[in-house]
Amino acid sequence: MRLIIGRPMLLVLSIAPVITVIASLLFVPHYESSRYPIQLEPSAIFTQQNLRDNYEPYGYVAHALGGIDGQTYTNSREAFLLNYDKGFRLFEVDLVLLKDGSVFCAHDGDEWKYGLDKSFKKTTADELAGRLCLNKYTPLTGSDLLGLMYQYEDAYCILNTKGSHYEILRTLVSEGRERHPSVLDRMIPLITGPGHLYEAAKIYPFKDYMLNTFVCRCTPDLSWFWHMSESEIIEFVKDSHIRVVMTRWNKQYTPEFKQQMNDAGAVVYVHSLNDAAGISLFQNEGVGVFSDGYYPET
Repeated sequence: MRLIIGRPMLLVLSIAPVITVIASLLFVPHYESSRYPIQLEPSAIFTQQNLRDNYEPYGYVAHALGGIDGQTYTNSREAFLLNYDKGFRLFEVDLVLLKDGSVFCAHDGDEWKYGLDKSFKKTTADELAGRLCLNKYTPLTGSDLLGLMYQYEDAYCILNTKGSHYEILRTLVSEGRERHPSVLDRMIPLITGPGHLYEAAKIYPFKDYMLNTFVCRCTPDLSWFWHMSESEIIEFVKDSHIRVVMTRWNKQYTPEFKQQMNDAGAVVYVHSLNDAAGISLFQNEGVGVFSDGYYPET
């Protein structure tokens, strides 16, 4: 028996995707402070005073644990150690969730660097054991990261979770509580909006959160391809007492945006620069930078 679809039905099916997009634009969620009632305590490190008087080290974030040998995004042990020795104390790390529920320090899409022909979410920790990043650098598991943070007591780590945001945080917090509880207070989730903050705060009362203004969204499931407006971001920062935001230096940053964030109680970091002259300009404006390895020589 053949199913015959008439022209009216074909027309409806053909325009259904367009209707879906229009509906999503018309009914996007808007920021409402009452839906996500979180207020954070003042930050000890993300302050205008630190960006004025202690730019080294607090003005610099080692992006993906910092560059090494001209390579970026290794998220490796060697990168951490090299950049710690340079003077970095703030580190950003990329985190993915593996098939077995464990955490691995890598950027999504970088499977090839470890000789994989499948995604991280289809790979187990056992399959990654013994592999090197780019055949040279020692990768880190979530457990390894906790151990490094415990060993280097003045290091802070910004957690850039790549999908599975809450599962990654739960895994790190669960193991951290068992092995190195003090480390958790030096871990800083990179969040994408009020819903993300609200859910992350349920997992652990982190001391700081960094707001990623690239992809600000309201909902906890982070599924909307709709960004909060600049005015909504400012309102959210004021309401939640977020103390640090990250933005793109060459696309989103403006002195006006920086001043609005400062007035709302937050400092601004830009992503990412690697030349002394460019960094000096932002330092003079009281703006922190993500760096792939540049740090002033002492």
